[in-house]
Amino acid sequence: MDKIKKQDKRNKPTVKRILCKPVLIPAAVLVVCLGAFLSLSLFSPKDVIARNVYIQDVNLGGMRLEEATAAIEEADYLDDIVINLEYGGQKRAVSSMDINLSIDAEESAKKALELCKSGNIFKRSYDQLLLFFTKKELGCVPRLDEEALNGILYEFGASVNGEMVDPQVAVEGETATITPGAPGQSRDTSEALNQVVNAIIDGTYDHVPLTLERSNPEDLTVDSAYELIHKEPQDAYYEYAQKSVSIVDHIVGYDADKTALETAVKQVNNGETATVPVTITQPAVTTEILQSKLFNTTLASYSTTFSTAAANRASNVALAASKINDTVLAPGQVFSYAESVGNPSEANGFLVAPVYENGKTSQGVGGGVCQVSSTLYSAVLYADLEVVQRQNHSLTVAYVPKGQDATFAYGAIDFKFKNDTDYPVKISSGASNGTLTVSIIGTKRDVDRTVQLSHKVVSTTNPTVTEKEDPTLPAGTRKVVSTGKSGYVVETTKTVYENGAVVSSKVITKSTYKMVPTEVSVGTKAAAASAPVYEVPTPAPTVAPATPAPTPEPTPLPATPAPTPAPTEQPETPTTPPAEAAE
Repeated sequence: MDKIKKQDKRNKPTVKRILCKPVLIPAAVLVVCLGAFLSLSLFSPKDVIARNVYIQDVNLGGMRLEEATAAIEEADYLDDIVINLEYGGQKRAVSSMDINLSIDAEESAKKALELCKSGNIFKRSYDQLLLFFTKKELGCVPRLDEEALNGILYEFGASVNGEMVDPQVAVEGETATITPGAPGQSRDTSEALNQVVNAIIDGTYDHVPLTLERSNPEDLTVDSAYELIHKEPQDAYYEYAQKSVSIVDHIVGYDADKTALETAVKQVNNGETATVPVTITQPAVTTEILQSKLFNTTLASYSTTFSTAAANRASNVALAASKINDTVLAPGQVFSYAESVGNPSEANGFLVAPVYENGKTSQGVGGGVCQVSSTLYSAVLYADLEVVQRQNHSLTVAYVPKGQDATFAYGAIDFKFKNDTDYPVKISSGASNGTLTVSIIGTKRDVDRTVQLSHKVVSTTNPTVTEKEDPTLPAGTRKVVSTGKSGYVVETTKTVYENGAVVSSKVITKSTYKMVPTEVSVGTKAAAASAPVYEVPTPAPTVAPATPAPTPEPTPLPATPAPTPAPTEQPETPTTPPAEAAE
């Protein structure tokens, strides 16, 4: 027995070795394989596209989103393709240009990036493992004009199925005639559109079968029949463009009794034509009314003269007049002289002519454009339109009365007025043969309105004398270099008459014009012994009276006077004004 027990003890460990060895080795291998399998997902970068992922012939494997987007854009294979559609034995070719077809590169790249990124870890790892042995081809994400494609699909279907026609209504006099519709191609082409999009994604363009349906129009109801007949009346109105105005026609209103429509609807749905009585409503403002009021009178016209001998200045006047000519203002619209004329520069066709600068006359580009703004201002006053912005010149001008001018300096001083009437107004402006005429064309008012302007000189400052030594002139000699100009303060009063009776009279502006001294050169050069010296006698200086007597200056009425509210009073000339294109 002891021998047998010893033998058992020897054999027992041997049996254990034989039984355990085949179990431990496969388990280790399985763990290693499972770890390697799961690592396909665990260690795959989330921002990198999996290997062997293609869109068409473009391999996106290993690329990040930005790289893949660029690669797809570069190989845009939808740029020049033709899709051949088929339906009912008919064919229709649609080019990528017809539907603005292109590839959405970024969305297509995102689609590729999402591959092997969804599901649990085992599914993701399995998807990654498959890509070691085969490539995955994805369809692109297209971008196209669906409205254009739907239109093409409907036309294609209508060529086979005919065009579906809805019930029609025609109103003549006080009777509405309703005709039934007709079957034809359904307007719902969404199924066919999806078929085209899927073909683009799959990259199959040669034979694309479509599903297009023929259908009947919807049956008419009392409410839908009423909507076909009923129209709210709509007034005619003016529509404005840059320098034109047109009339949008009025719409006549129609209405029908819904009870009377019940019988007509049954007839139409049975394929019969039906008639119903209608009520007609005319709008308050018809096309004919607006046409009769449009530019039917000259509200005011004003003319000034200029010298044609000063060719540059005459050219500037004519050019500025042409730029404001035919300008149309809607009711409530504000006119800006600066916006209409623009920068009076040589680049814009203006020439060098006299201008006012710092209270003196000098040469500058655009001299003369202020005569146009002043003439326009005068016409606006007589038309009785609202003046929004106006500034008088620093010095008096000769072409309009004192207090009736409007200066202009591009970027600094503007002249503006508002069309405060109920209808459009138009500026008519032109210069010819030394005469500049500006007219305000509008709609005749219900009352006969006229305007009278008067200008009162509140104070006058006579020119002083400024002397300057001149060593080139003989001693004692006096020479007038420039003649001075008197300064003035002028109040302008506007009086408005309606049917001959005064309805308003008020001071609308107070214009201040600078005094310009007379400049005299006094000789200081020593005279030769044999040469007598002849002196120019020094004139006695003139001094303005302490309290000058007001001197009203009547202003001639315009060729065709007419109305607007009083312009706002303007501030005095700035201390350091910019150059005014005045003279």
